[in-house]
Amino acid sequence: MILPIYILVTAAFPDVKSRAQYFGVVSGAGGLGAAAGPLIGGVVTSAIGWRASFGLQVLVVAWIILLARKIADPGPEESSPRFDLAGAVLSAAGLTFVVLGLLQSRTCVLIPRRPVEATTPESPGTEPAAKRSRSRGFRRRIVPTEPSRPRR
Repeated sequence: MILPIYILVTAAFPDVKSRAQYFGVVSGAGGLGAAAGPLIGGVVTSAIGWRASFGLQVLVVAWIILLARKIADPGPEESSPRFDLAGAVLSAAGLTFVVLGLLQSRTCVLIPRRPVEATTPESPGTEPAAKRSRSRGFRRRIVPTEPSRPRR
């Protein structure tokens, strides 16, 4: 949430001196929040319970909403720009195809992977190394050392 505040400070204060001063205030508040947030959350969780931290967040948001109602909206100085329908459609399509490409990257591979040979012999009654390594997040395929027999 700090980035939108920087944009707001940039738009609200055109002179460099006051802008730098308020950038310092925003950075200090962000650092204070990053340091105090986990401490306050830990104290509330230890003293009352983890459910109380969610109730505290509701109170903080309600307080922010009440304070935000007191802010006067200056209104638009210029006419509002037209909605860019073509840009919105192209952005949505682009994001859709990026997500689809990420989801399909496991099944459709442009560069085929070379199989990895097993480094440990399998003893009877244990699960294969490929299953063990896959459960730990590694993707490994074992090349059979002897030809497999067809099942009857």
